[in-house]
Amino acid sequence: MFHFFVLVDLVLWTPSPVTGYILPAARPHTRSSAGRHRVERTNTRYSCLPASSRALSKSRVTADMMVLEEKNIPTSERNEASNEVAGRLWTYASYLQRVRRQEQQREISSDVRPQSKAATSLAYFLETNVCRDADDEREPLSRAFTQAIHIAADAQNYRLILRLVDAVLYYAKADSDPQCVVDPRIVGEAVQGIARTRASVGKIKTLWKRMYAHPALAAPVGSRQVNAMLQALESRGKSRAVVDLYHEASSQSNATDAYSLSIALNALTASVTDDQAPVKPEPLPSLYRSRFAVWQSNCWQWNEALILLGHGLETNKVNNPAVSALLQLNDRASRAFTAHRGPQLALAVLDIMREHNIVPDTVTVTLVLSSLGREWEIALTLLESMKPCNSTSTPSSSWSLPEPNEFCYSATMAICARSRQYQLSLELLNDMRRNSALQINTVVYNSVLQALVGNNRRREGKVKKAQRKKAQDRVRAMFQILGHMEEDIQRQLDTRPNTNTYNTILLILATSGKLMGEREWVDIRETFPAYFHDDDDDLVVTSNPGSLARYFLNDMAAKSVERSALTYRNAILASSASHVELVLNMLKLAEAAIPAFASDRGSIYNAALTVMANAGYAKEVLALFSKMTNIGVIPNSETTGAIITALARGQQTKSIPSFLSHLAGMRKEGKVTLFAGVQLDLTSLPHNSQSDFSLALSLCLTRNDYKSAKDVLEVMRTVGCIPTAESLERIAMAYARGAMTKPFGARNFPDGQAYRLKESRAKARNAYDLTVGMEGASLELLAIVSKACAHVGYFDESMFLLREIHRMILASQSLSNALPNCGLQSSNFSLEAVHRKILHSCANAGNVTAALDFVGNIQQTSRKLRRINGRSQELALAKGIKMDRFTSKSYSCKGETMSKVQLGMQAEDWKSLIIAGSKSGHWRVCLSTLQFLQPYLDNIRPSKVSDEYGLNRMEKEYESISKALTWAVKCMSVRSQYGWAIRAIQDWLEWTDRRPPREAVSAAVRVLSTRGRGDEIISLLEKCLSIPSTGPSATNSYEVGIYVEAITTLYRDGLYESADDAFIRAVANGILPLQLENCDTRGNRRIVLDLHGMNVAVAHSAVRIALHQEILTASWNHSTVASNEFVIVTGRGQKSAFKMRPVLRPEVQRMLVEEFYPPLSTLSVPGNLGALTIPREDICSWLNHQREQKGARMMSIAAVLRNLSSGKRLHAALSKANELDPGGP
Repeated sequence: MFHFFVLVDLVLWTPSPVTGYILPAARPHTRSSAGRHRVERTNTRYSCLPASSRALSKSRVTADMMVLEEKNIPTSERNEASNEVAGRLWTYASYLQRVRRQEQQREISSDVRPQSKAATSLAYFLETNVCRDADDEREPLSRAFTQAIHIAADAQNYRLILRLVDAVLYYAKADSDPQCVVDPRIVGEAVQGIARTRASVGKIKTLWKRMYAHPALAAPVGSRQVNAMLQALESRGKSRAVVDLYHEASSQSNATDAYSLSIALNALTASVTDDQAPVKPEPLPSLYRSRFAVWQSNCWQWNEALILLGHGLETNKVNNPAVSALLQLNDRASRAFTAHRGPQLALAVLDIMREHNIVPDTVTVTLVLSSLGREWEIALTLLESMKPCNSTSTPSSSWSLPEPNEFCYSATMAICARSRQYQLSLELLNDMRRNSALQINTVVYNSVLQALVGNNRRREGKVKKAQRKKAQDRVRAMFQILGHMEEDIQRQLDTRPNTNTYNTILLILATSGKLMGEREWVDIRETFPAYFHDDDDDLVVTSNPGSLARYFLNDMAAKSVERSALTYRNAILASSASHVELVLNMLKLAEAAIPAFASDRGSIYNAALTVMANAGYAKEVLALFSKMTNIGVIPNSETTGAIITALARGQQTKSIPSFLSHLAGMRKEGKVTLFAGVQLDLTSLPHNSQSDFSLALSLCLTRNDYKSAKDVLEVMRTVGCIPTAESLERIAMAYARGAMTKPFGARNFPDGQAYRLKESRAKARNAYDLTVGMEGASLELLAIVSKACAHVGYFDESMFLLREIHRMILASQSLSNALPNCGLQSSNFSLEAVHRKILHSCANAGNVTAALDFVGNIQQTSRKLRRINGRSQELALAKGIKMDRFTSKSYSCKGETMSKVQLGMQAEDWKSLIIAGSKSGHWRVCLSTLQFLQPYLDNIRPSKVSDEYGLNRMEKEYESISKALTWAVKCMSVRSQYGWAIRAIQDWLEWTDRRPPREAVSAAVRVLSTRGRGDEIISLLEKCLSIPSTGPSATNSYEVGIYVEAITTLYRDGLYESADDAFIRAVANGILPLQLENCDTRGNRRIVLDLHGMNVAVAHSAVRIALHQEILTASWNHSTVASNEFVIVTGRGQKSAFKMRPVLRPEVQRMLVEEFYPPLSTLSVPGNLGALTIPREDICSWLNHQREQKGARMMSIAAVLRNLSSGKRLHAALSKANELDPGGP
């Protein structure tokens, strides 16, 4: 190593252009002191040469410098010296570059690296020479200095960088006669180099102040140098310094650019922390106050970013990277501050881009989508607007949204996942798979699977059929996605399941799989048999999702996919506690896979405790807890909560106070016996917390164990634990939830209904009193207590709480309309759900007065909010996005055509008001309220969508809203307002382009039949059936239902002719059958009429029509007609497919005797009780009578035709002919 440096120094020795002596080009500087601006030549040591040579060299250098400083040196000699110095700088640049390249290619472990010595040699050269010709020396100096800075930065030697900076400034002789030899690039390289070292912020600032605006600079510092300094400060976490430097540099022209703005915004984003305290926004500069005042937040970084954004828009320095940095700051602030309006601000930023014609790219739009939180309707509409067929560009503007890529789809699916809109995620996935330009990977599939995860906070009680069906749909979709992933693997796509994929699958089984019943699991197993194996383990049960969890764990092992602690935790949560052995086996697998010293091993045991605690296995939970303490697993608060839950659900609430008292240290026993001889060592559990007491109180109150709840309060008082607001809220919520659920033990009382109502009202009253006496109650608490009060009939108390909710919301709203209003709710609070539940309670109680009061308050608050915001509450996006384009994917299935954050009345709310009015008999309220449904009905017309998915969603929406018409028409029918009932149905047909509900048509038919308006009934039926069916089912059950109801109603009211007319129209349209056959058996001709499947009214019309049809089609030859037998099958024939009781037989016999003239007698068919035969003689007599009546009418008509005089005479003749008919058929 020593010989290498001797050789280098000898090679770099060159003759002096003035003295002729040999001067060293550079010397390795051995001084370690920092901060010296200059090295004295007399103190320089040349360790590479003999002593005599070192002395001679020192004197020669001194003489050379003295000669150069003489004023009488000729200009030619000076130029010769300058050319020589420039050449030596070029030599330094080449040598330093070569040394650095060699160093990068090999490993050197020496503390003193040779490249550092080379950079030190350059520093010495600059310290011992001065600039002679700036134009010739500027370029080689810049290159040599840059290489030296890189070498010093690689060596983490910031002292050398500072020395190089001082040396280059001395070289320019800036103190006396400055030479503009320093290229501004040197400033940026020096800042970047020192930023790579461990230098403090103070040293970086010192370097910047030393070089910034220095006279030696050949040009002013530009944006690149400023960006280097901004990045250096950002790397040190000095966000305020970054902002200050940006403002300082912005005052100079061309000192900042769009990249500078991006760096400043990124620095602000990195400085946001989760525990950061909110601040009160300070007034913005007057230049930006009018535009960005309403954009301010309680995050000071965002407020600073608004000033940066305003300056960038002024100087046209805002581009997509800058906007992306701003959106990242918005997203970070949204996660740190709940009051930060992230979705609204993201859309406002997109609007700013449109106004300034900044065309967004896919990265920008993806960040906008990621900032929308749970606003899945906006995300879907924005994604739809990005498609080429929905381009937002106009002839007058080139602004448009980019075509979506896989990242845009993935961000949208993530929003759907947070909103639990898994069907929309599946639809987006299908769109991606149909588009070959989009690259699908495992991350995309994981986003879709995340949308299938249900709510893990399941309450006690029986699972409803609708819940089981939804859970089955989620599990079925999960298996379909797994199949798609396998198919895409065959297509050479990167869709192999990873650990996150399996963790999400297991979580789906834990949330949705447990809600499914045996029937749903059988269906899943028949559809996806490859995932069910019951030959490996005797404990596998098809109705238990734990069996599938075991299968997926084995599949992960077979595919070499890493299994984490979260994997086993989710697998245990997916196991059913009814099979304790399966849960314990899962726990054994986790113990074998997870090291004993792992910090997250306790979460696995807590998962097993939670599963068994929710099922009420108290003994098993306590036994597992004892095992945890024995093997050294540290319990936490989750463990304590599981034990309390197990005691409560195991019907051991009396043991909860004892457990809490031991946990608080009130009892000094080492072992604690809770019940049934189970002893526990509670020393390892953490001390009681407010959450433990709150959970214990809520569970005791839920189970009506008031004595245990009182004991828990005594324990709290004894240990000095004052209930906090959070604890009181939890207690009040427990009371409120108990008021809305069936109390435990209600079946043991003789008058169960009265007992339940009494208990529910008592709990609602307690919840109300706690809430009113509490200061600063949360919106969630006010909402649930308000719903509980309305549920038990305390409408005044519910109104008081609802007004408080509205007051809090109005106080929190912005005073301007500059931001799109995208949310009035959090993950646990939905104002629409509160309104819907309260009005639903009014509808159940039939209290229209309370319902009208609630509606008035809701509408008044909505008007106030619109007045505050200065605009309607309709969903708003950036003006450049086509929000009026309706898509099936962006539509809510809850009855809302607006955004889910709208404060005013929704379709479900109007429906509840109509139901309350109908039950109260206020038909005017029903009629007036129907018109408010028109906007909602207009937006769910079948013409709005073309795909099957959207049509099915709209049908569900329509079925929900259409109940309003049914209740309204029923009320009008009861009040005999048949005219308004018909008008309401006609308006409904015009609003919806759909058939009205069958129950509504039936109610209108009943009131019209009572008034004897059979013709209007036929007209109403024709209007309803003139609209084609839009439902997913292809059956004609709707047509059959309304015709049967109409015929039955007309028959009951004695309107036989109208009933026959309706029956004829139904048969002609193929809706109702008329099974009339001519049979010839052994020469005997028989006419057989089958009345199977008909009720009395329809059978009555069928017999009348069949006989009339036989008369009209039979020959006037008496012998031909009379030779036929007429057989009527009334309900149980020998060849009937359904052996029903012949209930029609007596009705048919009565009808043939009483309603036909002459009467038609019947005979039983031997061996067939369900068939009747009309004798030929009776048929012959009836036919003769009909012939005589018809002949008389025909003769009268012929006489008139022979002597026509006027229309009046013809009418009189027809009337006279009709008088010959006695009125019977």
